[in-house]
Amino acid sequence: MSHEIQSRYRVKDIVEAQGDVWLEDLDPERSGLLVAVEMNGEYDSDTERKIEHLTEGDTITATLESQNERHTVWHFSRIGEDSNDRSVGVRV
Repeated sequence: MSHEIQSRYRVKDIVEAQGDVWLEDLDPERSGLLVAVEMNGEYDSDTERKIEHLTEGDTITATLESQNERHTVWHFSRIGEDSNDRSVGVRV
Protein backbone atom coordinates (compact mmCIF):
# COMPACT_ATOMS: atom_id res chain seq x y z
CA MET A 1 0.00 0.00 0.00
CA SER A 2 1.52 3.31 -1.04
CA HIS A 3 1.49 6.48 0.98
CA GLU A 4 2.06 10.03 -0.33
CA ILE A 5 3.49 13.04 1.48
CA GLN A 6 3.64 16.55 0.03
CA SER A 7 6.03 19.02 1.62
CA ARG A 8 8.87 21.47 1.12
CA TYR A 9 12.28 19.82 1.17
CA ARG A 10 15.90 20.89 1.11
CA VAL A 11 18.33 18.71 -0.82
CA LYS A 12 20.83 17.65 1.85
CA ASP A 13 22.94 15.15 -0.07
CA ILE A 14 23.12 13.34 -3.39
CA VAL A 15 24.64 9.85 -3.19
CA GLU A 16 24.98 8.85 -6.82
CA ALA A 17 26.70 5.55 -5.95
CA GLN A 18 23.50 4.47 -4.18
CA GLY A 19 21.15 6.34 -6.53
CA ASP A 20 19.58 8.37 -3.73
CA VAL A 21 18.74 12.02 -3.10
CA TRP A 22 18.55 12.80 0.61
CA LEU A 23 15.87 15.38 1.41
CA GLU A 24 15.29 17.25 4.67
CA ASP A 25 11.60 17.83 5.33
CA LEU A 26 10.93 21.51 6.09
CA ASP A 27 7.34 21.03 7.29
CA PRO A 28 7.17 22.29 10.92
CA GLU A 29 5.55 19.03 12.10
CA ARG A 30 8.29 16.89 10.54
CA SER A 31 11.12 19.43 10.50
CA GLY A 32 14.53 17.87 10.19
CA LEU A 33 13.28 14.47 9.07
CA LEU A 34 15.61 13.05 6.42
CA VAL A 35 14.22 10.92 3.58
CA ALA A 36 16.15 9.06 0.87
CA VAL A 37 14.41 9.20 -2.51
CA GLU A 38 15.36 7.05 -5.49
CA MET A 39 16.99 9.01 -8.31
CA ASN A 40 16.78 6.14 -10.77
CA GLY A 41 13.13 5.21 -10.46
CA GLU A 42 10.71 4.76 -13.31
CA TYR A 43 10.52 8.43 -14.30
CA ASP A 44 9.81 9.99 -17.66
CA SER A 45 12.83 11.49 -19.43
CA ASP A 46 11.92 15.08 -18.50
CA THR A 47 11.63 14.21 -14.81
CA GLU A 48 14.89 12.24 -14.90
CA ARG A 49 16.71 15.16 -16.50
CA LYS A 50 15.45 17.61 -13.90
CA ILE A 51 16.22 15.27 -10.98
CA GLU A 52 19.78 15.04 -12.30
CA HIS A 53 20.02 18.84 -12.07
CA LEU A 54 19.22 18.91 -8.35
CA THR A 55 22.13 20.15 -6.23
CA GLU A 56 22.78 20.23 -2.51
CA GLY A 57 21.01 23.19 -0.93
CA ASP A 58 18.15 23.36 -3.45
CA THR A 59 14.73 23.85 -1.87
CA ILE A 60 11.83 22.15 -3.64
CA THR A 61 8.22 21.27 -3.09
CA ALA A 62 7.56 17.64 -3.84
CA THR A 63 5.11 14.83 -3.41
CA LEU A 64 6.83 11.61 -2.40
CA GLU A 65 5.25 8.18 -2.73
CA SER A 66 6.33 5.25 -0.58
CA GLN A 67 7.14 2.08 -2.50
CA ASN A 68 6.70 -0.40 0.35
CA GLU A 69 4.55 -0.98 3.44
CA ARG A 70 7.24 0.12 5.88
CA HIS A 71 7.67 3.48 4.06
CA THR A 72 11.42 3.00 3.73
CA VAL A 73 11.63 3.30 -0.08
CA TRP A 74 10.47 6.60 -1.60
CA HIS A 75 9.91 7.75 -5.18
CA PHE A 76 9.21 11.23 -6.57
CA SER A 77 5.55 11.46 -7.53
CA ARG A 78 5.79 15.17 -8.34
CA ILE A 79 8.31 17.97 -7.93
CA GLY A 80 7.34 21.61 -8.18
CA GLU A 81 9.05 24.94 -7.80
CA ASP A 82 9.53 26.64 -4.48
CA SER A 83 9.41 30.37 -5.16
CA ASN A 84 11.09 31.24 -1.85
CA ASP A 85 14.46 29.69 -2.67
CA ARG A 86 16.62 28.56 -5.57
CA SER A 87 14.76 25.55 -6.89
CA VAL A 88 14.25 23.15 -9.74
CA GLY A 89 10.79 22.73 -11.15
CA VAL A 90 9.55 19.41 -12.47
CA ARG A 91 6.08 18.67 -13.70
CA VAL A 92 5.09 15.00 -13.99
